[in-house]
Amino acid sequence: MSHSLQTTLSQLQDEHFRNSDNIRIKVPKYHITRFYGDDASKREKISDLWEFDSLGIKDPSEKKSKLELQDLALKHYENTVLRDDEGRYIVSIPWIEGNEKLQDHYSLAKGRLEKTVKSLKFTGRLFDYEQVFVDWEKEGIIENIAQDEPKSGGKFHYLPHKPIFKENSMTKIRPVFDGSADHVT
Repeated sequence: MSHSLQTTLSQLQDEHFRNSDNIRIKVPKYHITRFYGDDASKREKISDLWEFDSLGIKDPSEKKSKLELQDLALKHYENTVLRDDEGRYIVSIPWIEGNEKLQDHYSLAKGRLEKTVKSLKFTGRLFDYEQVFVDWEKEGIIENIAQDEPKSGGKFHYLPHKPIFKENSMTKIRPVFDGSADHVT
């Protein structure tokens, strides 16, 4: 016996079989569709499969608010984008109004850095990892700042990071920043 469910992309099927003890077993069969190219509507349909929309459950106000947020982000970009003397683009980070205050995560970042330094000393790779940051500073990607006073009257926020090593890559060592770090570790 076979059952099917029509989705926005294709049809999913499952079948029922009986095992040697004559017990009915449901065995799913999955239909996999691969899309090639850069068709935005197909990508949107694929992402919709992961939402309640694929089951016919959708909150139109939620979709509208996401679109409104996208429009606000685009307007924010257009209103704040600058180009410095070296030709680099500078854009301020868009903040969602009414969101809770972002923690500075100083103690979390410091604790993780101390563990990372200890581990890198043990493996003999501390100098290599430090060199990445020295190079970034020379290239103007990062800058050394005075700890006592943030620019523009703002606030400091610290991102914990760790090294990722890939010996067979052009970039053998790269820092990975944990932007979703929680204070409880």
